[in-house]
Amino acid sequence: MSAPAFDGATLQPELDFSRLRRLLDDVRDLMADGRWRTLDEIRQAIGHGSEGGISARLRDLRKTKHGGHTVEKRRRGEPRAGLYEYRLIIRPLNPEEDHLRDEKAQATPSDPSPAVRRSGLQREVSAPRSEERLPQREVRDP
Repeated sequence: MSAPAFDGATLQPELDFSRLRRLLDDVRDLMADGRWRTLDEIRQAIGHGSEGGISARLRDLRKTKHGGHTVEKRRRGEPRAGLYEYRLIIRPLNPEEDHLRDEKAQATPSDPSPAVRRSGLQREVSAPRSEERLPQREVRDP
């Protein structure tokens, strides 16, 4: 069983998942350029989320299930002011992940991805009828 995407004592997945996922994606997409930004600068750039929520998503990006990226932190300006800025260093894909990404990009809708074929989740079919798509098992994210 895989770990939940987000966790916490007060989390209610049915209410919180889409909001947290959107914030995580937006923070990652913005910060992927490697520039240093404060929490407020991130909030202003993406247009939503609180500084606390953005800080939590930066911590999530360090977790393996969210990429295992490096998030660097340093003081900005007057050290006693307590203002920090953050930079995201995207973890490079390992060769297997890179290979799977390339195969996925080349897959067509009628041709399940190579990862699905290798996983055995695709239903075994011998000589399907022309233009007929046979039902396939649901593929779940790990």
